Amino acid sequence: MEQQRFQKILDLQKCTENIRNISIVAHVDHGKTTLSDSLISSNNIISKKLVGKLRYLDSMPDEQNRGITMKSSSISLIYQDPYKKNQEYLINLIDSPGHVEFSSEVSSALRLTDGSLILVDVIEGVSSQTYTVLKQSYTEKVKSILVLNKIDKLKNEFWHSEEEAYNHLQQIIEQVNAVVSSFVKQEIDNTNEKINEELILDIEKNAYFQPAYGNVVFCSALDCWCFTIDDFANIFQKKLNMDKETLKKGMWGDFYLNPKTKEITNNPPNSKSKPLFVDFVLKNIWAIYQMVKDCDTEKLTKVCQVFQLQDLPEKMKTSIQKNQQACTQYIMSQWLPLDKSLFQSIIDYLPSPIQAQKNRINIICKKLHKFPELKKAIQNCEKDEDSPVVAYICKMVTVPQSNINERNQEIQIQNQQQGQKIVGFARIYSGKLTQGKKIYIINPKKGNLNEENTHFQTNQLYLMMGQYLDAIQEITAGNVFAISGLDQLVFKSATLSSNFNCPSFTPINIGAKSILKVSLTTVNLHDFPALIQGLKKLNKSDPSVEVFTESNGDLILATCGQVHLERCINDLENVLAKVPIKISDPIIQYKETVISKNFKNKKVLTNKDGENNKQQQEDDNEEIDIETLKKQAKLRFQEQCEDVEIIDTFKIKEDDISANQMKKIFYEGNENQLYIKGFLEEFEKQVNEKIKDKKFKDLIINNLVRFGPNKYGPNMLIINNIKEEQSLLYKLKQKLNQDQNNNNEENDNNNNNNNNNNNNNNNINNNNKIQDEEQKTEYDSQKIPSKTSSQSFKQQLIKNVHIMEQLYKISSEEIHNCILSGFDMAVMAGPLCEEPMMGVCYIVEDIQAIEDKQEKDQALDDENSETSSIQQQKIQKDPYGPINGQVISTMKDCCLESFLGAQPRIVEGMYLCELQNDQDNYGKVFELLNKRRAKIVQEELQESTNLFLIKAHLPVGESLNFYTEMQIKTSGRVNAQLMFDTWKVLKINPFFVPQTDDEIEEHGDSINQTNIAKQIIEKIRKRKGLFIEQKTVVAAEKQRNLQKKK
Repeated sequence: MEQQRFQKILDLQKCTENIRNISIVAHVDHGKTTLSDSLISSNNIISKKLVGKLRYLDSMPDEQNRGITMKSSSISLIYQDPYKKNQEYLINLIDSPGHVEFSSEVSSALRLTDGSLILVDVIEGVSSQTYTVLKQSYTEKVKSILVLNKIDKLKNEFWHSEEEAYNHLQQIIEQVNAVVSSFVKQEIDNTNEKINEELILDIEKNAYFQPAYGNVVFCSALDCWCFTIDDFANIFQKKLNMDKETLKKGMWGDFYLNPKTKEITNNPPNSKSKPLFVDFVLKNIWAIYQMVKDCDTEKLTKVCQVFQLQDLPEKMKTSIQKNQQACTQYIMSQWLPLDKSLFQSIIDYLPSPIQAQKNRINIICKKLHKFPELKKAIQNCEKDEDSPVVAYICKMVTVPQSNINERNQEIQIQNQQQGQKIVGFARIYSGKLTQGKKIYIINPKKGNLNEENTHFQTNQLYLMMGQYLDAIQEITAGNVFAISGLDQLVFKSATLSSNFNCPSFTPINIGAKSILKVSLTTVNLHDFPALIQGLKKLNKSDPSVEVFTESNGDLILATCGQVHLERCINDLENVLAKVPIKISDPIIQYKETVISKNFKNKKVLTNKDGENNKQQQEDDNEEIDIETLKKQAKLRFQEQCEDVEIIDTFKIKEDDISANQMKKIFYEGNENQLYIKGFLEEFEKQVNEKIKDKKFKDLIINNLVRFGPNKYGPNMLIINNIKEEQSLLYKLKQKLNQDQNNNNEENDNNNNNNNNNNNNNNNINNNNKIQDEEQKTEYDSQKIPSKTSSQSFKQQLIKNVHIMEQLYKISSEEIHNCILSGFDMAVMAGPLCEEPMMGVCYIVEDIQAIEDKQEKDQALDDENSETSSIQQQKIQKDPYGPINGQVISTMKDCCLESFLGAQPRIVEGMYLCELQNDQDNYGKVFELLNKRRAKIVQEELQESTNLFLIKAHLPVGESLNFYTEMQIKTSGRVNAQLMFDTWKVLKINPFFVPQTDDEIEEHGDSINQTNIAKQIIEKIRKRKGLFIEQKTVVAAEKQRNLQKKK
């Protein structure tokens, strides 16, 4: 970078009022990077001829080859405001990806910026990712400008008239506002306080997009022109001798100019009158495009004279037929320069850091109200040396050392050998950060600060200029920067502060989930340590990547999709690890469920010694009785299948409850009232709507004791006839009504005494460990009414409990915990292919002790003995082990066997696949979707275009190479967006065999058609090393591979 320009940027960084931090967000291929190139060309960093071709901020080879952005990049630009005596502004621009698999990069960009440019392709309209970025911007309270891009295509490719184009633009703005309206309504509904109408109108005015407000920009990034209503109001106010504000209001909407009175009216003066936007704006733009198309150089010369523009060069005039796009860009970029209009809108409409941080203080950090000094410093964006330093690192970035200008020759030579450097992409909110300054690192998951591992002395600060970094000495509040030396201390994101007690900032919402998993290893064994180090760097630098080790020692890399996976593998092989890598077949996650309440194809449980357990079934209530291996206790239970839609309550969604929040709901009592309330309302609503059986519904509401697996999963365990206060939902309601004022004191005391048995403590506010919470859910064996006689059953149960405690030295609480453990083990790994269960409900009807006279007499003799050594020796010699283990094993086997008898099915993860294609590729798209077992959800023809919008559910297992195959089949004209949406039951019976006459007539004695469910199960079992019904040697005589010579 030139020294003069570099120094000017450093000077502007100190003037907070003249800083604008903005990000460009949009759907994929809507023109973000082209728009960035146009803005960068205004600072003479690249030539205007290279706009849209160079893709300056796409520095990775993958980005250039695919033509899509994969990582957010920042660059600092300078703009001189001609309306304020050429006052200079610093624009920190961040270009973000548009592909759904890289939505975490968009979240990172929006957290660091104060404003956003939301691009919409006027041809494709509001797409899936457009909805996502609108929501992210609204959630982060980032003020936005709507940029309608590719307007030139309405004239050149779709041949719209001026009025048709105007109607089309109106529809797009209405679509965007309809999306924003849903966010506004949701925010108002979720607000507990009463909101007056004036405040609602103010919220809507700030949220909605209207050209008259100055937050809608019309442009063609490829042709380098752009305008707002304000620009044309400036042009025509002198000619019409009209007030500018009045003209601005009339430039958009059904407003007409009366040629006689020179006034703007709502009613057209005559039948040929057209709206002002059509007459004054689109008509002139369409005329220039038509002149270039007709190669009318004389009219173009007159236009240049009228608008006081430079005429076309002679070479361009002679070759206008071949270079129409260059001619259009030459004229339009002079008349309506993109950089001037867009930068002016950014300065006039989007806030400075001082204004933005006051409005976003609760989004940045919700705990700042407890720290008034820090809150004041951040709100006022204080930049004095005495002000506390507060900064936030949104992600870690790997940069080649060759792209870093250290501004010091010795350091440059010293660091040149490192190859790669990991820096933090950050924003400073208050204070002044200088080299050598002492700061503290507050990681998001750290509860208490530790001075030893959080203390840090600032090493090197950098100014980010796309793929290049320039070393700087200091940075002040309100700026975006990079910081090095934190690669061993920061994992993904962190808060930096000079104040030891600074709270951690609100974590970034990652968005897309890591669902596509592969196992990694190296081609050469000695390269394995390099792979581990590369995975550590990748895990730090990519917010949405997950890296972990399985129990068998395999290294697992989890990504958001195939494009994301390919980028991660490329980074590992070429940048981070630099070793050849072997990749396994993708590990697709499946679930197991049942679709029937009836127990068909019952199997008899067999003991290890070959004896059969007694198994009974009552046809009227479908109950099962099963004994433990030593016939010491008997369980009576039944199985139900939940409605799959109830499982939506447990789905990890962007709007709903995350996995960590679910843990807090069930096993913690602090600051979770909103989570608990939302969960209870949604869960009870789903139960009341989806379950018709009143008895089953009452059981769920009153007797639910556990979700599983992991204590909050999509399966339920019900123990019949327990006390009301032992119900899990009842406990949550009690937590909802607890006193929040005593939470902190109670939790501090209880966390230090988790192992103490405090039987007299009735305070529900205790925040004990999960194990303690399990023990709290007691099975009240004295309150189990029988269907015939409640009183007699109660007396019998008291006798059973007494017998169990006397004979087997086990309490009802221990029995209860054993049942929970067996349930968790069963639903964690189902019988089909050891995948987690989903949508299964187990009901424990009764627990009975089997009285044995010999055991009873022996137990009485043991009680009379003075030592317990006899009892211990007896347990050690017992081949079946203690009664606890027998109950766990019996409960697990019970669940698995009954599962197989209730018509088991495989549940597949489903991507929501969105495509936009024209009529020429319509058949090819449907052919590929049918081949991949996709189910069409929505299909519609977009208005004013020949594009079809197709939404389909595509199984995750069928999505491999889908993007590449779609590009090949359609010659790159159709892009597929895949986002994980839901789980769907695969209705094919994996064990189907023709039995009835009709089935045999239809399929024959053996089924020739491929059973997809069975194939999936066998593939998973083979990968896990489980038994499969497949011959190891299919044809022994064909195993020879050597030619027999005579």
